Amino acid sequence: MKTSSLNTETESRPSVGIATLLVTLAYRRKYDRVLLLAGDGDFEDSIDHVKSELDKEVWIFGYHGSVSTDLQSYSNEVVWIDDFWGKIGKVAPTAPAPTPLVP
Repeated sequence: MKTSSLNTETESRPSVGIATLLVTLAYRRKYDRVLLLAGDGDFEDSIDHVKSELDKEVWIFGYHGSVSTDLQSYSNEVVWIDDFWGKIGKVAPTAPAPTPLVP
C-alpha cells in the first residue's frame, strides 16, 4: 500500500514555520520565555538553539502521554494541561443516545 507524502508535508509546514519564528523572534529579543503547545520532536533543534545560544526559556504545554520524552528533556518546564483542565475547560455537552433500529 502506497502512502502519500502529502499528509507528512502538509503537517510539517506549520512546524517549520513555528520553529523558524521561534528562532527569529529570539534573535530579535522579542521574548525571554516562550510557551509552546507541542508534542513531537519537530522543535528540538530550534529549542536547543534558542536555549543554548540565546539564553531563552522554553516551556512545553501538552497532555500526559502526548509529549515525547526527548522534547521534555529539551524544555525548561513541562506543563500538563490535563492537570488543570477541569478548572479552565468547558464540559462538552453529551450527545443524546442514538435511537435503536428495530427491524
